[in-house]
Parts: sequence; structure tokens; C-alpha cells
Amino acid sequence: MTPNSSLPGTGEPPLLSNDPATNMVVLKEELKNMMVGPRTWESESKYKNMESYTATHQYCDHSICLNHELLSRSTVSCFPEFELYNYLKELFAAYLEAPRELLESAADQDLLVFYASEWDWFNTGVATINYECSYLNLFWVHYRQNEGVQFLYRIDILALLLWRELVFYAVREKLLAIVLGAIEKARNGGNIDTGSVKKVINSFFALSLDEYNHGNIRMAIYEEEFQTPFIEATEKYYTHESANDFQQHAESLPDYLKKVEERLYQEADLAETLLHSHTRKVLIEKCEDILIRAHLEKIKENFQTLFDSDRDEAQKISDWFEEDVKNAGLQATEDLKRNADCSAGGSVDPKLYVDTIFAVYYKNKDILNRKFDCEAGFAASLDRACRHFVNLNAVTGTSYIISPELLVRYTDVLLRTNSASGEDGGVRQDSVDKVITLFKYVEDKDVFQTFYAIRLFKRLIAGVSVSNDSEVFVIAKLKEVCGSEYANKLERMFVDIVDRRELGDRRRAKQ
Repeated sequence: MTPNSSLPGTGEPPLLSNDPATNMVVLKEELKNMMVGPRTWESESKYKNMESYTATHQYCDHSICLNHELLSRSTVSCFPEFELYNYLKELFAAYLEAPRELLESAADQDLLVFYASEWDWFNTGVATINYECSYLNLFWVHYRQNEGVQFLYRIDILALLLWRELVFYAVREKLLAIVLGAIEKARNGGNIDTGSVKKVINSFFALSLDEYNHGNIRMAIYEEEFQTPFIEATEKYYTHESANDFQQHAESLPDYLKKVEERLYQEADLAETLLHSHTRKVLIEKCEDILIRAHLEKIKENFQTLFDSDRDEAQKISDWFEEDVKNAGLQATEDLKRNADCSAGGSVDPKLYVDTIFAVYYKNKDILNRKFDCEAGFAASLDRACRHFVNLNAVTGTSYIISPELLVRYTDVLLRTNSASGEDGGVRQDSVDKVITLFKYVEDKDVFQTFYAIRLFKRLIAGVSVSNDSEVFVIAKLKEVCGSEYANKLERMFVDIVDRRELGDRRRAKQ
């Protein structure tokens, strides 16, 4: 019996040789069988071939561990691991010649199925090899990457990069066009091979590998290769359809909204069935933009008729109105934060913050009054949306403290003697109304009270308050919103400090 033969009738793995070169020859043959195996295995012989896989793992360990102390002082190219790595690279490249030729010559109607099938076969073989070469991945590739060696990848990543270079790039544009065509066919009510389409789309994501960063997924590649063209095709499709549908249902808004609802459900189902999770949210938002928000003004104009005839549809519009207001507030604060980050100080100006979020509220409050006649359901939708973006937005992050603090700082500026908003020793009514309006939406009013008390104390002690009447006026407004108990602390502080200051003034006057 030769050193590397199986024990007759036992199904045991081949015995190891003490010669690394001999082991490497056997190992290469085993790896080649693993790569082509998924295509050739019959159901009865599959498990028989699996018996040799344990031996392959042993070959890796045994060959690599021999003379390890000597090898650790060698250059990368002297390692048996490097020989094995290069062999796998050549093995994958040779394997991919046939799929590339098949796919390049495939007719359009066959390309989708052929690509999905070849992709499956390839990944099955690669997964087996990658498992058997886990030692190589963990104790050589990973180690060398940490040493700064470039363009050295895990075996599964190496295989995907070669598929991308040798197969995917050869048919990328044609494949994308066929996938987008299949999705449009599904939107039009046609039947498509969803399994193949999903596999192809998943391959777009799996191949979004950054070869300059050890093959880690880089979303920008996926977005460029698939998501952006897909969203552009979606926008084109629904822009044309919604314009026709809206015109067709101009006299019957409920009919249009029912059609929109059907489309949104269809897209949600399509997203769940075919798309990567990264694209699902982007798709639904784009569809809502085109089908609803693009026609929102017209919908608002016809709201009263809709409300009188169909309460369920009116509720849906109310929900869309709420979402639209919330998104407007979040987008406004995101723009504000981005501009602040680019400025010299890097911090958000309290006045600019308050003006920004109040502008969103004011605009949509006007819409509520003009278009929806202050209907209670829509008023509640506006309140919920404002409460959301006032408390949690790009400026606040996940902290409920930031908004009340910025609102107090804005109020402090108004009530100081150097305030540009003051007129005739007082404070502008509209500025105070702005503060109180936003204060109503503050989630943690105790935090506001704490910050306000500190600023009030500092103004009064330093003698920089714009006027006592203005201080009393603002405290009275806070009392209207939260009641006497909430404002008592501020009132007592104000009275105590003012009384002490007046008493001191009288004493000094007598001296």
C-alpha cells in the first residue's frame, strides 16, 4: 500500500506521507476533485467522495506544520501555503473559462438561468474548498494580512474576485438589462423566474468586494453596479405610470389612491422576494415620492371631497401627511448639521436650529389650515410628526436633552439686554410664540425647566435681563402649557432674586 492510498474497504482517509511535496501533489488533486465534484457527483457516490475531505484537512495541517520554525523566517513565496494559494487561484481561473464562454454566447432568454446555475455550481465547490482550507485562511492569510501584505485574500473571497473579473464583467451590462427587464415584466403582471432573478441580484451584492481592503464588502460598489440603475429604472417606470393614472383618475381621487396602495403592496412584495435588504427601503421611499408626494398638492386640494366620501382613504392621506412632515423635519436638521460640521466652530447655532425646525412646523401648519381645514386627524398627524423631529433628529442624535437645551439657549439670547430681537426694552411676541410652540413638542420638559432655571438665575444675578416684564411674560406662557406647579420654581426664583436686588438698591440709595 502506498503512503497516500486509502485503506481497502474501510473508507478511511489516505495516510499522510512525511514528504510535504508528496502531500501537496495529493492535496492538489483532492482540491481539484472538490471543485468539479458538485457537477459530477451522483446521489449515491456523493457521500463516498466526502470520506476524502477529512484527509484534505489533514494534508493542510500536516504539510504546513512541517519545519514551521524554518518557514517562519522565509519570504511569503517560499511557504507551502503560498504554493497552495497560487494553485487555488489557477484552479479557479481554469474552472471559470467554461462558464465565461457559455454565458458570453448565451441568448438573452437563456442568460439569466445559465448565470444563476453556474453561480450556484461555482459557489458550492468554493464553499467546500474554503472549509477544507480553513487552516490556510485563519493561520496564514489572516496573519499575512495583518503584516500588511496586499492583495492576499481568504479563499472564498479570492474565488469571488476571480468570478467578478473573469465572468461577471464579461456579461455585466447585458445581465443588468435582463434583470431590469424581468422586474418590469413582473410589474406589468407577467411571470418571471424569481429564483434566478434573486440569485443574480444577490451575486451583485456578493461581488461588491473591495480588493484594496482584503475583499470586504463595499456598499458603494453594489449601489453603483445595481441599486442606482435599478432605482433609476423604477423612477422612470412609475413617473410615466403615475402621470397617466393621476390624469385618468383626476375626478376620482379614491380610485387613484387605491391604485397607489396596490402598487406599494406589490413593490413591498417584490422587494421582499427579490431584493437585498439594503435596497428595500430605498425602493419604497422612491415609489412613495413618485406616486404620492409628487401629487400631494393636488391630493390636498381635493381632500374635503375625499374626506366626505371615504374616511379610510382620508386616514391613509393623513398617515402620508404625517410621514411627509416628519421626513421634512429630519431632512432640514440633517442639512443644518451638515453645514455646521463644515463651519469653523462645528457646532449648531441655537437660533438657526430653532428657526429651522419652526419653519417646518409653520409651513405644514399652514397646509393643515388651508388644505385640510384643521381636521382633527390631520392636526394629530402634524403633532406626532413634529414631536418626533423636534426631539430626535440629526442634531440631537439619540439624546432627548439636546433640543430642550438649544431651545433654552435661544430663549436666553432673546431675554438678554444685548438681544437684537428686543424692542423698547422688551422681547418680540412672535419670538416668544415660536419658543412656546416648540416647547409643547419637547418630550422631557423637566430637562427644559432645569436648563431654563440655570439661565434665568445667571441673567438675573448678572443684571443682563432685557426686562422684568419680559421674564414674567415668558414664565406665564410656560405656565399656560404645563400648569402652575411646573412654573412655581421659576416664579419663586425670579421673585426672590428681584426682591433681593431691589432691597440692595434701596439700602445703597440710603447710604
